[in-house]
Amino acid sequence: MPEVNWLFIRGDLAGAERDGKVAYPRSQFTDDDHRLPGLHTVLAAFPASYGALDVQTVMTSPMEELDGKSPREWLNDKLPIDRVVELLCELTLT
Repeated sequence: MPEVNWLFIRGDLAGAERDGKVAYPRSQFTDDDHRLPGLHTVLAAFPASYGALDVQTVMTSPMEELDGKSPREWLNDKLPIDRVVELLCELTLT
């Protein structure tokens, strides 16, 4: 688990700290427990005010702009990361 903690510290995983432990939203991982392709880039596109629960909600919500897929599904299917980043950047404008 130390590697996962290091990824969190570097900003490569979103997580919520509580009582000295970190919980990581499952939406950041592929079905076979690897990090989603482009996750670091995608996380960097979220507004700074978004916490782990916000990330989880957005990553698992179907989006019309992604052909009805959630960002997690889109990335898991190895589709273009830049499309997800573009949509996330729009969150900062609202």
